[in-house]
Amino acid sequence: MSRSKKLAVVVVGAVAALAIGSFAVAAVPDAGVVHACYKKDSGALRVYDNATNQPKACTDKEAPLDWSQQGPKGDPGVSDGYITRPSPVVAAYQTTAASLFLPPGSYVISAKLQGYSPAFANVAFNCVLGAGTNLQNNDVGAGVTGAIGMPRDLTLTIAHTFNYGASAVLNCSGGVVIENAVLTAVKVGELHTS
Repeated sequence: MSRSKKLAVVVVGAVAALAIGSFAVAAVPDAGVVHACYKKDSGALRVYDNATNQPKACTDKEAPLDWSQQGPKGDPGVSDGYITRPSPVVAAYQTTAASLFLPPGSYVISAKLQGYSPAFANVAFNCVLGAGTNLQNNDVGAGVTGAIGMPRDLTLTIAHTFNYGASAVLNCSGGVVIENAVLTAVKVGELHTS
């Protein structure tokens, strides 16, 4: 066969494939759902148009089978976690005991720490876990205030969505010692309030 005849056969084959593909796309009008019949004895599969039953609907010897491009929603992906364990500090006025920079997203943020007075005598103290675009003006915060002498475990938790990267910060004051601090943030898909 000459080269020009081979080229003609290839071109005709390509045009036929495009025409058949166009017909197949046009034959699936039911909102993207493909309807087919699965022959029980041989496993042969054929597609038909559910609106017109063309070429024909499934027979008694066939099992109907429907599928679409979009399946059910899958399991959620893994969460991202962030953690820092800072060194102990003596919290004077607005001392940053721990901070953690977070990329954009929604987070559940928790601070666990142990606080006590260096003299083990009760002193007033204040600790605030905040999240926002800078260390002083937090968008959201949770705090604990009181008197502390002997070592005391404290936990603060907040949830916040950052449109831009920002920091979660634990600030404390009152001359207390803050140690064993752990600041964690877990990125979640969405935050829902009830």
